[in-house]
Amino acid sequence: MRKILIALLLCLSFGIINASANNQHMIRIDFSIGWEYMRIDNDTHTLDAVPFIQDGRTYVPIRALTEAMPDVTIDWNAPNVIITGKDKKIVLNTQDQTTEVNGQPVSGAQAILKDGRTFVPIRFIMEHFNATVEWNPDSQRVFIRYLIGDHYVELQNGKRVYLGDTVQAVEATFGKPERVDVSTQSYPLHIYNSDYANFIMVGIENDSQKVVSIYTNSRGFRTQIHSWGDSASTSESPYSFFVDGNNGDRVYACYLNIASGVSAHSEFSADELERQVIDLTNAFRAAYDRSPLRYDSAAATAARRHAEDMARNNYFSHTGLDGSSPSDRYRRAGGTGGAGENCYYASYSGSSFDVVDGWINSSGHRENMLRDYAFMGAGYAYDPSNGYYWVQVFRR
Repeated sequence: MRKILIALLLCLSFGIINASANNQHMIRIDFSIGWEYMRIDNDTHTLDAVPFIQDGRTYVPIRALTEAMPDVTIDWNAPNVIITGKDKKIVLNTQDQTTEVNGQPVSGAQAILKDGRTFVPIRFIMEHFNATVEWNPDSQRVFIRYLIGDHYVELQNGKRVYLGDTVQAVEATFGKPERVDVSTQSYPLHIYNSDYANFIMVGIENDSQKVVSIYTNSRGFRTQIHSWGDSASTSESPYSFFVDGNNGDRVYACYLNIASGVSAHSEFSADELERQVIDLTNAFRAAYDRSPLRYDSAAATAARRHAEDMARNNYFSHTGLDGSSPSDRYRRAGGTGGAGENCYYASYSGSSFDVVDGWINSSGHRENMLRDYAFMGAGYAYDPSNGYYWVQVFRR
């Protein structure tokens, strides 16, 4: 969608911006019980035997894994099936139906010989290699999101999180999150904001309790593809990199994502999304050695009221329908003195970091975010006919 930018230059400057969408994709595998076809991304593969369910587990022919998992080695050394890769070695004995993972016996999963074919439990195998598996009981269909290789974000303090990590592994590294918030996709965000120099948001899928997304805009982060401060103009799934157009198009944030689905608007919490905007702003300030902005209730009230007024009345401006300025609205909310303001509009449901990215890539908004303000509040509102509105209000 087209962008709209209005710059208003006052002693306390403020800006306004309109958003555009950003999509991603991931390697996806799906197949149905009793059908001889498996779809891998956009290619359809014919299986040498059809998948089936036994004792509550879904089994696929071993040859299917060689096509679906190209970075994993699969060997047949009768009576053992040996699957190796990503620091994992799974041995399934088809004779005594025992299974080992990295030399340790595991119960409840075994390989099966049927009609001269070897079948393996697909969920057991895939989840051990950090894939996400979904089951649709109505259509008898299995959906798998599989990453080739290990994908991670490492912060400047040396702490690292991988896509596919369990929630227990994340908490062993980072501790308990300061908050667990809603996301615009179908999973909660674990927020680590006690140190804005190492700020990170980790998405944990509800069913698998594994990491399906990672976001950080902390200075000094690194990934296998790009690091903070790199010159980059492209992204490579599952990575998306955010660049600062006012700083030589250098990378300032990254987002790794293998999740699918978008939450209904009713699941969103305005309070949580507003807190995320404050966190993202403070992490961006920390990258430039600015002090974090403290929460200001009057600023938050003024921001929310203006966002709601624009959403309800379908307009987009720093000037309210009653002629009020940002400072007028701030004082009405109980504040004293003047206020600066950033506004953002989107017809689609952008995430909190999409909103902040829009402000960072507009010089006036970016300047507001890095000014020597001391306090901030954020406001969010939605109208099903008019779209999504975001407001930041700053004061010294």
